[in-house]
Amino acid sequence: MKPESPAPRWIGPGLKISVALCLVLVLTAFVQDFRRSLITAGVAVADIEINLNGAPVREHCTTCHPGGGAAGTTGEHPDIAPHRVEVLGCTGCHLGEGMALDPVLSHGVPGLGGRSVLSGRDVQGRCFSCHDPQPLEGAKKAWRGAQLFQSRACDSCHNVDHGSSGGRFGPDLSRIGDQLGLDSIEEAIRNPGADLPGSIMPRYPLSSSQARNLSYYLKSQVGSPNHVTPMELQTRKGRISTQEQTPPAPEEILSKARCLACHQFREEDGRIAPDLTHVSAMRSRDYLQRFLDSPASLIPGSHMPPATLPESWKAPLVDYLVKETGAPMAQPDAKHLYMMLCQRCHAANGDGRGLIQENLANFPRAFAGNASYFRSRSEEQIFRSLRSGVPGTSMPPYGKLLDDRQQQSLMDLIYRSFIGIDR
Repeated sequence: MKPESPAPRWIGPGLKISVALCLVLVLTAFVQDFRRSLITAGVAVADIEINLNGAPVREHCTTCHPGGGAAGTTGEHPDIAPHRVEVLGCTGCHLGEGMALDPVLSHGVPGLGGRSVLSGRDVQGRCFSCHDPQPLEGAKKAWRGAQLFQSRACDSCHNVDHGSSGGRFGPDLSRIGDQLGLDSIEEAIRNPGADLPGSIMPRYPLSSSQARNLSYYLKSQVGSPNHVTPMELQTRKGRISTQEQTPPAPEEILSKARCLACHQFREEDGRIAPDLTHVSAMRSRDYLQRFLDSPASLIPGSHMPPATLPESWKAPLVDYLVKETGAPMAQPDAKHLYMMLCQRCHAANGDGRGLIQENLANFPRAFAGNASYFRSRSEEQIFRSLRSGVPGTSMPPYGKLLDDRQQQSLMDLIYRSFIGIDR
């Protein structure tokens, strides 16, 4: 008697797929029946037309929200004086698809959330689609986000307001509110490389509330702002405040120019870019002037955008850096020197993954676990990098800032504590 042949291996997976398809068909039929029920079960579909800044807008929202409150109840909309619901309608503030009869699609087409319904405190993400950015009752978090956008120098890279202000180094954010939902915007702020591997946008040290506030402000950046006329949208006079042409006082110029949104200077630190505290002992006046206008011409691949400062600010800014940052280091202790000058890029443990490593065009040289590289280089080559820097990178020359004794003690520390070999 012949043994029974084993069942084909595809039967098990085939049955699972068949069951899954049946479930999908049942769910689809249920959803379609629910859609039809809104119209066929005797529900009167509300059809309201409003005039939103000269544009007629039709909505069915009050079919399910007759009083403006929760769906299926007679609850009333909260008081939004001086606004009036009968004038503004629903979708102007809450978004969604006002003409959709489907209970899912009416709350926003699935995807990235550009039209997802906003409720509660999230509605303030629409306030600056109508109002100029300013302190408004009910939009305090969105206003904080607008202030953050300016103070963190986001507009040095990104353009907002349809060309009236901002840089060109990063994506145009003038219509980001039409494209992404609040959660997607917040995620892009907190983790720029998640959806765009290789993104050069730095990961800013923001709290969760700060990132959310920024997303409220950016959600208001839309293609057709309700607060402007078509002629103004065409000519764009601008509505976000820009810097004054008159340079500020010397002691205020770094903060007013928003350099400290990324860089460190003495106790203030943006935790994104190199320390400027001793920059004039490492870079010449000509280098600083050229770097402001075209960072990539001196450091190819630099993540820093060209400065968007008024021309009248640039010379005073360079003058201040040259005057205030040129003193030689008075601290001889090698560990202290390393933590002040090296760890920002090379890391406190010497592995090259320092605080600002991911924002640099070139990966800083790793000391720890890299003995083979240092054995292949003469001591003179290594000292030349310390004294003269590495052209085309963010590694500056320390020859003027550190005397010979400080340079020797720093090299001893690096070889002994990180590389693990004798000089």
